[in-house]
Amino acid sequence: EEESFSALVNPPIGLDVKALHEHLHMYLQEGSVDVPNWGQGINKSMKDFSEELVTGQAALVMQANGKLMRVVEIVVVELVDEQSGKVLMEVAETSKGEKISLRRLPAIKRRADTHHYLAVRQLLSTILPCSEMFIKLDIAGIRVLEEEQTSISYHGLKTLYRKRYVRASLLASPRAA
Repeated sequence: EEESFSALVNPPIGLDVKALHEHLHMYLQEGSVDVPNWGQGINKSMKDFSEELVTGQAALVMQANGKLMRVVEIVVVELVDEQSGKVLMEVAETSKGEKISLRRLPAIKRRADTHHYLAVRQLLSTILPCSEMFIKLDIAGIRVLEEEQTSISYHGLKTLYRKRYVRASLLASPRAA
């Protein structure tokens, strides 16, 4: 009997997710990462972290001292209303039923194979119900900032946040194509 397959779905490769998570858990412990609190309270789980790695939203890097570091590429958008001068801010988000105060510029994790302008378009299309013809990007005004800090989402994991700040204007009328 001939098997059929579809190119529209992931191939069944027999990946044992539980074994993968156990292997990742051991690898993190060997890299001096404290994982017992993961998945408790506001901390994300091993499953969340594994998904972040598999989807390319983060990477793990072994440092010279033998400790692991998470690297996250982030695109931050400073969107200024052309008429009022007001800046779009994220004030809060809900995670696991808890409302968390943010007060920050809108941002999105960027995969290594995604251009930062595409990431900006993805972010703006999810938070603004308007045509991209009303958005003007400041191509010359991109700043890159790197910050090392302990992750809020993954307790005990040092993270390098590589942030690209992109300035954009919300236009009163659509720009020419």
